[in-house]
Amino acid sequence: MALLFRAIAIAIATVNLSLFSPSAAIAQSRTISRPISFAFVSDVHLCDGVPDNSLKLTKESQVILQDIVKQINAMHLDFVVFGGDMVESPGKNDKNWQFFADVVQGLNCPWYFVLGESDVTGPPAVDRMRTYGVDFKGKGIDTTTTYWSHDPIEGEPLHLIGLDTARANSNTGDVKRDQLAWLRSDLEKNRGKYTVVLSHHPLLAPSPYDGGPPFEEYSCMSGASVREVLGSFNDVKLSVNGHVPVNKVQREGTPWYVSASCAVIYPCQFKVIRLHPQAIEVSTHQISYPAFVKMAGQIMESSRLAYLYSSSKPRAFLDIVEGSDIDQAAILPLAPGEVAHKAGKQKKVKQPKEKPLKEKKQKEKKAKEKETKESKTRETKKTEQKIEPKEEIKEEQKESGKTGLELNPDLTPAPEKSDTPDMGKTD
Repeated sequence: MALLFRAIAIAIATVNLSLFSPSAAIAQSRTISRPISFAFVSDVHLCDGVPDNSLKLTKESQVILQDIVKQINAMHLDFVVFGGDMVESPGKNDKNWQFFADVVQGLNCPWYFVLGESDVTGPPAVDRMRTYGVDFKGKGIDTTTTYWSHDPIEGEPLHLIGLDTARANSNTGDVKRDQLAWLRSDLEKNRGKYTVVLSHHPLLAPSPYDGGPPFEEYSCMSGASVREVLGSFNDVKLSVNGHVPVNKVQREGTPWYVSASCAVIYPCQFKVIRLHPQAIEVSTHQISYPAFVKMAGQIMESSRLAYLYSSSKPRAFLDIVEGSDIDQAAILPLAPGEVAHKAGKQKKVKQPKEKPLKEKKQKEKKAKEKETKESKTRETKKTEQKIEPKEEIKEEQKESGKTGLELNPDLTPAPEKSDTPDMGKTD
Protein backbone atom coordinates (compact mmCIF):
# COMPACT_ATOMS: atom_id res chain seq x y z
CA MET A 1 0.00 0.00 0.00
CA ALA A 2 2.85 2.38 0.88
CA LEU A 3 4.46 1.66 -2.46
CA LEU A 4 1.15 2.46 -4.17
CA PHE A 5 0.82 5.86 -2.43
CA ARG A 6 4.43 6.62 -3.28
CA ALA A 7 3.82 5.86 -6.95
CA ILE A 8 0.73 8.09 -6.97
CA ALA A 9 2.67 10.94 -5.34
CA ILE A 10 5.46 10.66 -7.92
CA ALA A 11 2.90 10.68 -10.73
CA ILE A 12 1.21 13.82 -9.37
CA ALA A 13 4.57 15.57 -8.96
CA THR A 14 5.49 14.66 -12.53
CA VAL A 15 2.23 16.12 -13.85
CA ASN A 16 2.73 19.33 -11.84
CA LEU A 17 6.29 19.71 -13.11
CA SER A 18 5.15 19.22 -16.69
CA LEU A 19 2.42 21.83 -16.25
CA PHE A 20 4.78 24.43 -14.81
CA SER A 21 7.87 23.58 -16.82
CA PRO A 22 9.50 26.47 -18.71
CA SER A 23 8.31 25.22 -22.09
CA ALA A 24 4.72 24.88 -20.89
CA ALA A 25 4.81 28.32 -19.28
CA ILE A 26 6.12 29.84 -22.51
CA ALA A 27 3.37 28.14 -24.53
CA GLN A 28 0.71 29.50 -22.18
CA SER A 29 2.05 33.03 -21.75
CA ARG A 30 3.60 33.93 -25.12
CA THR A 31 2.50 37.38 -26.15
CA ILE A 32 3.64 40.20 -28.36
CA SER A 33 6.72 42.09 -27.20
CA ARG A 34 5.61 45.48 -28.51
CA PRO A 35 2.43 47.28 -29.57
CA ILE A 36 1.32 46.22 -33.05
CA SER A 37 -1.10 48.38 -35.02
CA PHE A 38 -3.23 47.74 -38.07
CA ALA A 39 -6.15 49.30 -39.94
CA PHE A 40 -9.35 47.43 -40.73
CA VAL A 41 -11.12 48.85 -43.79
CA SER A 42 -14.36 47.31 -44.94
CA ASP A 43 -16.88 47.76 -47.76
CA VAL A 44 -15.09 50.01 -50.23
CA HIS A 45 -17.20 48.65 -53.13
CA LEU A 46 -14.74 50.02 -55.67
CA CYS A 47 -16.06 50.31 -59.21
CA ASP A 48 -15.96 52.65 -62.17
CA GLY A 49 -18.92 54.54 -63.56
CA VAL A 50 -21.57 53.01 -61.29
CA PRO A 51 -23.99 55.58 -59.80
CA ASP A 52 -24.73 55.63 -56.07
CA ASN A 53 -27.21 52.93 -55.15
CA SER A 54 -28.95 51.56 -52.08
CA LEU A 55 -26.77 52.73 -49.15
CA LYS A 56 -23.48 52.99 -51.04
CA LEU A 57 -21.49 55.89 -52.48
CA THR A 58 -20.22 53.75 -55.35
CA LYS A 59 -19.66 56.77 -57.62
CA GLU A 60 -17.26 58.25 -55.04
CA SER A 61 -15.60 54.93 -54.13
CA GLN A 62 -12.28 55.63 -55.88
CA VAL A 63 -11.82 59.03 -54.20
CA ILE A 64 -12.75 57.54 -50.81
CA LEU A 65 -10.29 54.65 -51.16
CA GLN A 66 -7.48 57.00 -52.18
CA ASP A 67 -8.24 59.21 -49.17
CA ILE A 68 -8.14 56.24 -46.79
CA VAL A 69 -4.80 55.09 -48.24
CA LYS A 70 -3.43 58.60 -47.68
CA GLN A 71 -4.66 58.68 -44.07
CA ILE A 72 -3.24 55.25 -43.29
CA ASN A 73 0.16 56.12 -44.75
CA ALA A 74 0.37 59.06 -42.34
CA MET A 75 -0.23 56.71 -39.39
CA HIS A 76 2.76 54.40 -40.02
CA LEU A 77 0.93 51.16 -39.18
CA ASP A 78 2.30 47.61 -39.28
CA PHE A 79 -0.25 46.34 -41.81
CA VAL A 80 -3.80 46.77 -43.19
CA VAL A 81 -6.67 44.29 -43.47
CA PHE A 82 -9.47 44.90 -45.96
CA GLY A 83 -12.60 43.34 -44.52
CA GLY A 84 -14.43 42.25 -47.66
CA ASP A 85 -16.59 43.87 -50.36
CA MET A 86 -13.45 45.53 -51.70
CA VAL A 87 -15.18 45.80 -55.09
CA GLU A 88 -18.79 46.09 -56.22
CA SER A 89 -18.01 42.94 -58.21
CA PRO A 90 -14.72 41.76 -59.75
CA GLY A 91 -16.04 42.97 -63.13
CA LYS A 92 -15.34 41.74 -66.61
CA ASN A 93 -11.80 40.35 -66.78
CA ASP A 94 -11.49 41.20 -63.06
CA LYS A 95 -11.26 44.88 -64.01
CA ASN A 96 -12.52 46.24 -60.68
CA TRP A 97 -10.28 43.96 -58.63
CA GLN A 98 -7.21 44.93 -60.63
CA PHE A 99 -8.20 48.56 -60.19
CA PHE A 100 -8.45 48.03 -56.42
CA ALA A 101 -5.04 46.32 -56.27
CA ASP A 102 -3.49 49.19 -58.22
CA VAL A 103 -4.82 51.82 -55.80
CA VAL A 104 -3.78 50.02 -52.61
CA GLN A 105 -0.28 49.43 -53.94
CA GLY A 106 0.22 52.98 -52.73
CA LEU A 107 0.15 51.80 -49.11
CA ASN A 108 3.45 52.00 -47.23
CA CYS A 109 2.77 48.76 -45.31
CA PRO A 110 1.64 45.19 -46.16
CA TRP A 111 -2.06 44.53 -46.74
CA TYR A 112 -4.28 41.45 -46.47
CA PHE A 113 -7.93 40.79 -47.20
CA VAL A 114 -10.94 38.57 -46.61
CA LEU A 115 -13.82 38.13 -49.04
CA GLY A 116 -17.35 39.55 -48.95
CA GLU A 117 -20.40 38.71 -51.01
CA SER A 118 -19.76 41.51 -53.54
CA ASP A 119 -16.28 40.13 -54.21
CA VAL A 120 -17.67 36.74 -55.25
CA THR A 121 -20.82 37.84 -57.09
CA GLY A 122 -20.95 38.13 -60.89
CA PRO A 123 -21.78 38.33 -63.64
CA PRO A 124 -19.77 36.52 -64.80
CA ALA A 125 -19.55 33.72 -62.23
CA VAL A 126 -16.53 34.20 -59.97
CA ASP A 127 -13.87 31.51 -59.54
CA ARG A 128 -12.53 32.62 -56.16
CA MET A 129 -9.11 31.02 -56.27
CA ARG A 130 -8.50 32.02 -59.90
CA THR A 131 -9.38 35.64 -59.12
CA TYR A 132 -7.86 36.03 -55.66
CA GLY A 133 -5.50 33.09 -55.11
CA VAL A 134 -2.50 34.79 -56.71
CA ASP A 135 -2.91 37.80 -54.41
CA PHE A 136 -3.11 35.61 -51.29
CA LYS A 137 0.12 33.86 -52.25
CA GLY A 138 1.77 37.13 -53.20
CA LYS A 139 1.38 38.19 -49.58
CA GLY A 140 3.14 35.14 -48.23
CA ILE A 141 -0.10 33.30 -47.41
CA ASP A 142 0.28 29.65 -48.34
CA THR A 143 -3.27 28.50 -48.99
CA THR A 144 -5.28 26.49 -51.48
CA THR A 145 -8.53 27.98 -50.16
CA THR A 146 -9.95 31.48 -49.71
CA TYR A 147 -9.71 31.16 -45.93
CA TRP A 148 -6.22 31.41 -44.49
CA SER A 149 -3.93 32.00 -41.51
CA HIS A 150 -0.69 33.93 -41.35
CA ASP A 151 1.90 35.30 -38.91
CA PRO A 152 2.43 38.80 -40.34
CA ILE A 153 5.40 39.99 -38.27
CA GLU A 154 8.58 37.96 -38.04
CA GLY A 155 9.68 37.31 -34.48
CA GLU A 156 6.30 38.20 -32.98
CA PRO A 157 3.78 35.52 -31.90
CA LEU A 158 0.89 37.30 -33.66
CA HIS A 159 -1.41 34.98 -35.59
CA LEU A 160 -4.06 36.19 -38.06
CA ILE A 161 -6.95 34.04 -39.25
CA GLY A 162 -8.97 35.16 -42.27
CA LEU A 163 -12.34 33.46 -42.69
CA ASP A 164 -14.36 33.29 -45.90
CA THR A 165 -17.98 33.94 -44.90
CA ALA A 166 -19.10 35.11 -48.37
CA ARG A 167 -22.01 33.64 -50.32
CA ALA A 168 -22.60 34.79 -53.88
CA ASN A 169 -25.78 36.82 -54.44
CA SER A 170 -26.65 36.79 -50.73
CA ASN A 171 -26.31 39.23 -47.84
CA THR A 172 -26.21 36.32 -45.41
CA GLY A 173 -22.85 34.82 -44.51
CA ASP A 174 -21.82 31.28 -43.60
CA VAL A 175 -18.84 29.20 -42.51
CA LYS A 176 -19.22 25.66 -43.83
CA ARG A 177 -18.31 22.49 -41.98
CA ASP A 178 -14.94 21.93 -43.68
CA GLN A 179 -13.82 25.51 -42.92
CA LEU A 180 -14.98 25.12 -39.30
CA ALA A 181 -12.89 21.94 -38.95
CA TRP A 182 -9.89 23.74 -40.47
CA LEU A 183 -10.37 26.62 -38.00
CA ARG A 184 -10.23 24.30 -34.99
CA SER A 185 -7.18 22.54 -36.39
CA ASP A 186 -5.37 25.81 -37.09
CA LEU A 187 -6.01 27.12 -33.58
CA GLU A 188 -4.73 23.86 -32.13
CA LYS A 189 -1.52 24.06 -34.16
CA ASN A 190 -0.92 27.67 -33.13
CA ARG A 191 -1.60 27.45 -29.41
CA GLY A 192 0.15 30.12 -27.37
CA LYS A 193 -0.01 32.80 -30.08
CA TYR A 194 -1.81 36.14 -29.82
CA THR A 195 -4.64 35.39 -32.27
CA VAL A 196 -6.89 37.80 -34.19
CA VAL A 197 -9.78 36.52 -36.34
CA LEU A 198 -10.99 38.52 -39.35
CA SER A 199 -14.23 38.09 -41.29
CA HIS A 200 -16.61 40.04 -43.47
CA HIS A 201 -19.83 39.02 -41.73
CA PRO A 202 -20.27 39.52 -37.98
CA LEU A 203 -19.74 36.38 -35.93
CA LEU A 204 -21.54 38.10 -33.05
CA ALA A 205 -24.09 40.36 -34.70
CA PRO A 206 -24.56 43.85 -33.22
CA SER A 207 -28.05 45.26 -32.62
CA PRO A 208 -30.33 45.47 -34.56
CA TYR A 209 -28.74 42.83 -36.80
CA ASP A 210 -29.16 40.27 -34.03
CA GLY A 211 -32.95 40.52 -34.34
CA GLY A 212 -35.59 39.45 -36.85
CA PRO A 213 -36.03 40.26 -40.54
CA PRO A 214 -34.77 42.06 -42.48
CA PHE A 215 -31.74 42.63 -40.23
CA GLU A 216 -31.02 38.95 -39.63
CA GLU A 217 -30.45 38.60 -43.39
CA TYR A 218 -27.07 40.31 -42.88
CA SER A 219 -25.77 37.96 -40.19
CA CYS A 220 -23.59 34.85 -40.38
CA MET A 221 -25.78 31.74 -40.14
CA SER A 222 -23.05 29.70 -38.47
CA GLY A 223 -21.87 32.51 -36.19
CA ALA A 224 -22.73 30.64 -32.98
CA SER A 225 -20.76 27.56 -34.10
CA VAL A 226 -17.72 29.67 -34.96
CA ARG A 227 -17.90 31.48 -31.59
CA GLU A 228 -18.04 28.14 -29.81
CA VAL A 229 -14.74 27.16 -31.42
CA LEU A 230 -13.11 30.54 -30.75
CA GLY A 231 -14.29 30.52 -27.14
CA SER A 232 -12.54 27.22 -26.46
CA PHE A 233 -9.11 28.77 -27.13
CA ASN A 234 -7.86 31.45 -24.74
CA ASP A 235 -5.36 32.55 -27.39
CA VAL A 236 -8.13 34.22 -29.41
CA LYS A 237 -8.14 37.84 -28.28
CA LEU A 238 -10.15 39.60 -30.96
CA SER A 239 -12.57 39.13 -33.86
CA VAL A 240 -13.20 42.00 -36.30
CA ASN A 241 -15.88 42.22 -38.99
CA GLY A 242 -17.39 44.61 -41.52
CA HIS A 243 -20.52 44.16 -43.69
CA VAL A 244 -23.07 45.72 -41.32
CA PRO A 245 -22.46 49.48 -41.10
CA VAL A 246 -22.43 49.56 -37.30
CA ASN A 247 -19.75 50.52 -34.78
CA LYS A 248 -20.05 48.10 -31.88
CA VAL A 249 -17.80 46.55 -29.23
CA GLN A 250 -18.94 43.34 -27.49
CA ARG A 251 -17.43 40.50 -25.50
CA GLU A 252 -18.44 36.87 -25.19
CA GLY A 253 -16.09 34.75 -23.10
CA THR A 254 -12.44 35.58 -23.75
CA PRO A 255 -12.58 37.18 -27.24
CA TRP A 256 -13.66 40.72 -27.98
CA TYR A 257 -15.93 41.18 -31.01
CA VAL A 258 -15.56 44.50 -32.86
CA SER A 259 -17.96 45.49 -35.63
CA ALA A 260 -16.46 48.12 -37.94
CA SER A 261 -18.49 50.59 -39.96
CA CYS A 262 -18.10 50.84 -43.73
CA ALA A 263 -16.04 53.09 -46.00
CA VAL A 264 -18.71 54.09 -48.56
CA ILE A 265 -21.76 53.69 -46.30
CA TYR A 266 -22.64 56.17 -43.55
CA PRO A 267 -20.77 57.07 -41.35
CA CYS A 268 -17.94 56.39 -43.87
CA GLN A 269 -15.28 55.22 -41.41
CA PHE A 270 -12.56 52.66 -40.79
CA LYS A 271 -10.90 51.27 -37.66
CA VAL A 272 -7.36 51.44 -36.37
CA ILE A 273 -6.55 48.69 -33.87
CA ARG A 274 -3.50 48.68 -31.61
CA LEU A 275 -2.64 45.39 -29.99
CA HIS A 276 -0.89 45.54 -26.62
CA PRO A 277 0.20 42.64 -24.39
CA GLN A 278 -2.52 43.37 -21.82
CA ALA A 279 -5.19 45.25 -23.80
CA ILE A 280 -6.47 46.26 -27.23
CA GLU A 281 -7.04 49.86 -28.26
CA VAL A 282 -9.69 50.61 -30.89
CA SER A 283 -10.13 53.96 -32.63
CA THR A 284 -12.44 55.08 -35.44
CA HIS A 285 -11.46 57.37 -38.31
CA GLN A 286 -13.68 59.10 -40.85
CA ILE A 287 -13.01 59.98 -44.46
CA SER A 288 -11.79 63.52 -45.16
CA TYR A 289 -14.85 64.65 -47.16
CA PRO A 290 -17.69 66.02 -44.95
CA ALA A 291 -19.86 66.51 -48.05
CA PHE A 292 -19.66 62.77 -48.83
CA VAL A 293 -20.46 61.90 -45.20
CA LYS A 294 -23.50 64.19 -45.27
CA MET A 295 -24.65 62.68 -48.57
CA ALA A 296 -24.27 59.15 -47.20
CA GLY A 297 -26.27 60.14 -44.11
CA GLN A 298 -29.12 61.45 -46.23
CA ILE A 299 -29.15 58.24 -48.28
CA MET A 300 -29.23 56.11 -45.12
CA GLU A 301 -31.98 58.18 -43.48
CA SER A 302 -34.24 57.57 -46.47
CA SER A 303 -33.33 53.89 -46.77
CA ARG A 304 -35.56 50.87 -46.27
CA LEU A 305 -33.52 49.73 -43.27
CA ALA A 306 -33.94 53.08 -41.49
CA TYR A 307 -37.73 53.03 -41.95
CA LEU A 308 -37.96 49.40 -40.85
CA TYR A 309 -35.98 50.30 -37.74
CA SER A 310 -38.26 53.26 -36.94
CA SER A 311 -40.93 54.40 -39.37
CA SER A 312 -41.70 57.48 -37.24
CA LYS A 313 -38.07 58.48 -36.70
CA PRO A 314 -35.81 56.90 -39.35
CA ARG A 315 -32.95 59.22 -38.35
CA ALA A 316 -32.61 57.22 -35.12
CA PHE A 317 -31.01 54.47 -37.21
CA LEU A 318 -28.06 56.79 -37.89
CA ASP A 319 -27.42 57.03 -34.14
CA ILE A 320 -27.35 53.23 -33.95
CA VAL A 321 -24.79 52.83 -36.72
CA GLU A 322 -22.57 55.59 -35.30
CA GLY A 323 -22.43 53.74 -31.97
CA SER A 324 -21.61 55.05 -28.51
CA ASP A 325 -18.39 56.79 -27.47
CA ILE A 326 -16.99 53.43 -26.35
CA ASP A 327 -17.93 51.83 -29.68
CA GLN A 328 -15.98 54.59 -31.43
CA ALA A 329 -12.89 54.62 -29.19
CA ALA A 330 -12.27 51.92 -26.59
CA ILE A 331 -9.68 50.20 -24.45
CA LEU A 332 -10.41 46.46 -24.30
CA PRO A 333 -8.63 44.74 -21.38
CA LEU A 334 -7.60 41.14 -22.05
CA ALA A 335 -7.96 40.00 -18.44
CA PRO A 336 -11.01 37.72 -17.95
CA GLY A 337 -14.16 39.49 -16.83
CA GLU A 338 -12.90 43.01 -17.54
CA VAL A 339 -15.18 45.44 -19.39
CA ALA A 340 -14.42 47.97 -22.10
CA HIS A 341 -13.81 51.57 -21.17
CA LYS A 342 -13.63 54.76 -23.15
CA ALA A 343 -10.37 55.74 -24.79
CA GLY A 344 -9.30 59.26 -25.76
CA LYS A 345 -11.89 61.25 -27.64
CA GLN A 346 -11.57 61.00 -31.42
CA LYS A 347 -11.38 64.08 -33.58
CA LYS A 348 -14.42 64.53 -35.80
CA VAL A 349 -13.70 65.10 -39.46
CA LYS A 350 -16.98 66.97 -39.94
CA GLN A 351 -15.58 70.14 -38.34
CA PRO A 352 -11.80 69.77 -38.52
CA LYS A 353 -11.01 73.51 -38.33
CA GLU A 354 -13.33 74.57 -35.52
CA LYS A 355 -10.88 74.20 -32.64
CA PRO A 356 -7.81 75.70 -34.39
CA LEU A 357 -9.91 78.69 -35.54
CA LYS A 358 -11.13 79.32 -31.98
CA GLU A 359 -7.59 79.20 -30.66
CA LYS A 360 -6.43 81.56 -33.41
CA LYS A 361 -9.14 84.10 -32.52
CA GLN A 362 -8.21 83.91 -28.85
CA LYS A 363 -4.54 84.55 -29.68
CA GLU A 364 -5.49 87.50 -31.92
CA LYS A 365 -7.69 88.94 -29.16
CA LYS A 366 -4.90 88.67 -26.57
CA ALA A 367 -2.40 90.25 -28.97
CA LYS A 368 -4.79 93.14 -29.66
CA GLU A 369 -5.40 93.70 -25.94
CA LYS A 370 -1.63 93.70 -25.31
CA GLU A 371 -1.05 96.17 -28.13
CA THR A 372 -3.79 98.50 -26.80
CA LYS A 373 -2.33 98.37 -23.29
CA GLU A 374 1.19 99.13 -24.58
CA SER A 375 -0.18 102.00 -26.67
CA LYS A 376 -1.91 103.53 -23.63
CA THR A 377 1.30 103.19 -21.62
CA ARG A 378 3.27 105.03 -24.31
CA GLU A 379 0.70 107.85 -24.44
CA THR A 380 0.80 108.21 -20.64
CA LYS A 381 4.60 108.49 -20.68
CA LYS A 382 4.49 111.16 -23.40
CA THR A 383 1.99 113.19 -21.38
CA GLU A 384 4.14 112.95 -18.24
CA GLN A 385 7.20 114.10 -20.21
CA LYS A 386 5.34 117.21 -21.41
CA ILE A 387 4.19 118.16 -17.90
CA GLU A 388 7.51 117.69 -16.08
CA PRO A 389 9.43 120.76 -17.54
CA LYS A 390 6.61 123.13 -16.53
CA GLU A 391 6.78 121.88 -12.96
CA GLU A 392 10.57 122.43 -12.92
CA ILE A 393 10.12 125.99 -14.19
CA LYS A 394 7.59 126.72 -11.46
CA GLU A 395 10.05 125.55 -8.82
CA GLU A 396 12.80 127.81 -10.19
CA GLN A 397 10.36 130.72 -10.21
CA LYS A 398 9.63 130.24 -6.54
CA GLU A 399 13.31 130.19 -5.65
CA SER A 400 14.28 133.24 -7.71
CA GLY A 401 11.11 135.25 -7.35
CA LYS A 402 11.23 135.88 -11.08
CA THR A 403 8.86 135.02 -13.84
CA GLY A 404 9.58 132.54 -16.46
CA LEU A 405 10.17 135.29 -18.99
CA GLU A 406 12.87 136.91 -16.87
CA LEU A 407 14.65 133.62 -16.46
CA ASN A 408 15.10 133.46 -20.19
CA PRO A 409 15.46 136.93 -21.78
CA ASP A 410 15.45 135.39 -25.21
CA LEU A 411 11.87 134.45 -24.65
CA THR A 412 10.75 138.11 -23.95
CA PRO A 413 8.41 139.10 -26.77
CA ALA A 414 8.93 142.31 -28.78
CA PRO A 415 6.45 145.16 -28.12
CA GLU A 416 3.36 144.96 -30.23
CA LYS A 417 2.81 147.68 -32.84
CA SER A 418 -0.24 149.86 -32.27
CA ASP A 419 -2.51 151.07 -35.02
CA THR A 420 -3.31 154.21 -32.95
CA PRO A 421 -1.05 157.24 -33.83
CA ASP A 422 1.27 158.52 -31.11
CA MET A 423 -0.30 161.92 -30.19
CA GLY A 424 2.80 162.95 -28.20
CA LYS A 425 4.91 163.44 -31.33
CA THR A 426 4.86 166.36 -33.75
CA ASP A 427 5.94 166.38 -37.31
